Amino acid sequence: MELISILLTSLLALLSPVGIVVDQLATNALREQLVAADELAVRVDNAPSYQLLQGKVSHIRIAGRGLVPIDGLRIARIDVETDTVDLDIGRLQQGEVLLEAPFQAAVNIELTEADLNQFLISPAVTEQLSDLRFNLLPGSREALRYQLKNPRLDFISGNRLRFQVQLEDTISSETLSVVAETGFVIAGGAQLELVEPEILVDDSPVPRRILRQVVDGVNQNLSLEQIEASGVTARVLSFEIDDDGFALALFAQVEPIFLTQAGIN
Repeated sequence: MELISILLTSLLALLSPVGIVVDQLATNALREQLVAADELAVRVDNAPSYQLLQGKVSHIRIAGRGLVPIDGLRIARIDVETDTVDLDIGRLQQGEVLLEAPFQAAVNIELTEADLNQFLISPAVTEQLSDLRFNLLPGSREALRYQLKNPRLDFISGNRLRFQVQLEDTISSETLSVVAETGFVIAGGAQLELVEPEILVDDSPVPRRILRQVVDGVNQNLSLEQIEASGVTARVLSFEIDDDGFALALFAQVEPIFLTQAGIN
């Protein structure tokens, strides 16, 4: 919903009776928030057009290709379509964004394997991995501190994903190879769950107890229900992985509380 929030924040500049320039103004306002964009188009529909001056937008459609929202991360495709967006015109004129009614949006996103792997070796991610330290299982070898290096994602047809990374022992300089592979299913529309996961460390499977702890933690973070307290209810309509990347389709309803708590002004 970040793109929607940015666009709504920019609508204050669009309150103009010259309706034919609204689409271009909206596109420019959104493009300014991005690092780069191969293609970007925003269409703002109003019937009648004077509703824009009242803070109401009938539909917003965003179509982007090759968007870079932050350094190193490229989104191959994103399409967003909302229903009516009803803003508090008084607050909008004061530079604040406040919804007067909930609105709904459909979001389609595609990311490629190549783009994600490029992001994993970007300076920002590399720095975070270099700073990450953790302890493995208790014991002389496992208790040593490790550093994550050379991460790589491989997408596999049939909604499966393989993640490979090296663990370098910062004391002995010994390196372990870690390979994690799992499938995904959608449960109840709000939960992506891991299917037949496995983790190998130097070609040896980790103990089932440790695997279960990892799976439980990941499944909890993949639940969309955790964002509902912020006023956003989202459901996964489809999730598909092939050899080149993945495509995700979402439906979301945004309550007025979302923009209020987000502190957008």
